[in-house]
Amino acid sequence: MSEDTAPSCPNHPGEVATDICQRCGSFTCIQCKQLNPNFCPKCAQRHTAFFFNRSNLHLFDLLSATWNNTFKPYWLELSLAAFLTALLPTIVGYAFQIPSIISSGVITKAGGTSVASLLTFSFFQILFFILSVAAQSLTQCTLQRGLVEMSHTAWEGQRPTFNILFNFQTGVKATLASFLVAIPWLVLAGLGVATIVGVKTLEQTGAIPASGFVLALVVLLFVASAIALGIWMLPATLLFQPFAEKPDISIMGAMHLCFERCKGFRLQVFCLLLISMLISLMGILACCVGIFPAMAMVFAYQTGFWKALAVPGADSVGAYKI
Repeated sequence: MSEDTAPSCPNHPGEVATDICQRCGSFTCIQCKQLNPNFCPKCAQRHTAFFFNRSNLHLFDLLSATWNNTFKPYWLELSLAAFLTALLPTIVGYAFQIPSIISSGVITKAGGTSVASLLTFSFFQILFFILSVAAQSLTQCTLQRGLVEMSHTAWEGQRPTFNILFNFQTGVKATLASFLVAIPWLVLAGLGVATIVGVKTLEQTGAIPASGFVLALVVLLFVASAIALGIWMLPATLLFQPFAEKPDISIMGAMHLCFERCKGFRLQVFCLLLISMLISLMGILACCVGIFPAMAMVFAYQTGFWKALAVPGADSVGAYKI
C-alpha cells in the first residue's frame, strides 16, 4: 500500500498509519508507538488509570482488569519472568551441591573410611547444604520480588523489563523478611512435636493413661493454633509487594506496611489466595507448561490488589465484595 492510499493517523494528522491500537482498533502511527507500543494515546491514558480503591475493591472486577490491562499486553514478558523465577533457583541449588560431590570423590579416593574422613565429609555435606539453601532462597526471593515489580510496571501501562528481576540488594531484605515470617511457624511446629513426644513419653511411663484421647486433644489444639496463626499471618502473603513498591524500605517497615494496609481486609486476602490457587491449578492442568503464565497472572492479580489497598476509598475500610 502506497503512502497516498494508506490511512492517516487520527491522533497525529499528516502521519501515515502503520499499525492499529490493541484496545479499540483505531489506526496508530510511529509517534503513537513512541508513546506506547500497544495502544493509541487515548487508550494508553485510560490504560494507565487505576480505578480501584479500598471502597470498590471487587475481586472479580479486579481479576478481569488484570487480564485485560496487564496480562494480555505483557503476557510474554511476565511469563518468561515467571519461568526464570522457577528455573534459576533450582539451578543455583544444584550448583552448590557440586563441591559436595567433588569433595566426596576426593575423600573416597584418599581411602577415607576413618572417623576423621567421615567427619570431614559430613562437615562439607552440611556446609554446602546450608550454602545451597541460602543461595536458593536468596535467588527465589529476589526473582519473586522482581516479578512483583514487573507487575507494578505492567499495571502502569509500561512494558516490563527483565533487568529489574535481579535486584539482589533488595532481594536480601526480602529473603530475611521471609525467614522472619517463618519463625512463628517453626516455633509452633517445634512446640507441637515436643508436646506430642512428651505425651507419648508420659503414656509409656504410666504417668498418664495410655489412651488416644489426650494425644488427639493435643493435635486438635495445635491444628487450631495453626489456623489462628494462619489467619493472623495472612497479610504476610503479600510481603514482596512493599519491597517492589519501595525498594529502600526496611525489613520491619515492609512487614508493618503489610499488616497496616491489609487492616480490615483479611477476608479479602483469603479469597484472593483462593482465587490465586485456582488460577495456578488451571495452569498445572494445562499440560503443566501453563503454570508459568498462570504464575504471572497470579502475581499481576495480587499486585493489583495491593495497589487498590493503597488508594483511600469513600470509607476507611470498605465493604466486603467478591
